[in-house]
Amino acid sequence: MSKPISSVPNVFQNATTTIPLSQLDSNFTTVTNALNDLNNYSNFVQDTGTANAIVCNYPAGITTTVIDTGCELTFEANNANTGATTLLVQVNSVTILAATAVKNEDGSALSGSEFRAGGIYSVIYDGTYWVLAGGGGGGGA
Repeated sequence: MSKPISSVPNVFQNATTTIPLSQLDSNFTTVTNALNDLNNYSNFVQDTGTANAIVCNYPAGITTTVIDTGCELTFEANNANTGATTLLVQVNSVTILAATAVKNEDGSALSGSEFRAGGIYSVIYDGTYWVLAGGGGGGGA
């Protein structure tokens, strides 16, 4: 499902006849699927990888099978990085996107200290690699 979520399938406010509950079920299904798509996910997960190999393993129930350009993920770093870093995306321990380089906003490789253990960071997928939002710099959030 592409962003933004602009509508639900059934509008009830102007109904002039009885509306079957199945239409409400359809609305809830649409909203649930949107919430369970990593391309719309708005929470963070704990990195379970190593210093320069971040692993974000999202819980069962996430329906994503493809990471779209513009997908933003947020994670709590498990370790400080010491150099060039990759990010592997999994759902319920199944790889959705193989280890992909994380780069600075200017496209340069990370050199170290952009992540600190316990810091919360956002990255945005540009279709080729993950871009560290906000420039990192070891500050964490």
